[in-house]
Amino acid sequence: MVDVMHNQKLFISVSSFLGAILIYGHVLNKVLPTEEEQKISFSLIVLVALSFSVPVSFFLKDVPEVVHEITRPAFLGLMLVNAWTLLRFGGPLWTPFSVYALFLVLFHYSEYFFHCLIQPPRKDHLDSYLLNHSKAYGIALVVGWVEYGLEVYFMPSLKSMYLPVILGVCLCTIGEILRKSAMVTAGRSFHHVVQTVKQPEHVLITWGVFSFCRHPSYLGWFLWSLGSQVILFNPVCMVIYPIVSWQFFSSRIYHEEYTLLKFFGEGYSEYQNRVPTGLPFIAGFKQTDLRQLQHRKSN
Repeated sequence: MVDVMHNQKLFISVSSFLGAILIYGHVLNKVLPTEEEQKISFSLIVLVALSFSVPVSFFLKDVPEVVHEITRPAFLGLMLVNAWTLLRFGGPLWTPFSVYALFLVLFHYSEYFFHCLIQPPRKDHLDSYLLNHSKAYGIALVVGWVEYGLEVYFMPSLKSMYLPVILGVCLCTIGEILRKSAMVTAGRSFHHVVQTVKQPEHVLITWGVFSFCRHPSYLGWFLWSLGSQVILFNPVCMVIYPIVSWQFFSSRIYHEEYTLLKFFGEGYSEYQNRVPTGLPFIAGFKQTDLRQLQHRKSN
């Protein structure tokens, strides 16, 4: 039964994602003019607005779950077509943003796709799209968009360079490969939320990408986050994103390794001594920290 449900949800997701791409892409090909001087039309603006209306379903509580299972991947499919259309017709100033948007859409969809491949369906499986990750994540996205828009208006020459786009694409690609490799390698031991109770399927993973860093999924996301702003060549966000991301991952790794030491004890401690976290200047939570914490609690 689990396999049937698993395959059904994945089928709905893939069908909705690809269906939205095919239908919306066909519509755009019909309505967009081909003349050079009319690259972006009012029709595109209207369709973009319509595609942004899809996430309204995220906030509707009294609708069947299947509605959310269809609308979220469909929304991402629509955004993928918009990004591709902007890349084709938007001109040099919007090339970086369209490439960034392509990576953003593929990141969110692939998070759900790979999570669905390695995990049985759960009540919170739709959260694996990470579209509602956190307020901080949403604010970070908007800040990046605003900076890009302001610099396109006031410093357009800053956005017409292709070297940052190439470098950012490389960083994002490496980050995605690392993160997805970590998900596949960890299998059912991978979760988007830090687990505080050890489950039967939880095992200590020390092979594959985990053999050279303890947190390849976080390193991958860190590189992807930095690469996204390099693509946009946002000078301010290229400084802010790594700092904020580092603070987030430092805190998360500290708390996660506390639970991992409780789960696996000396086995995880030995793994810590052999393999670094993978992120610069983040040591994690060590066995000595656990002993000190237990000592303070006993007193």
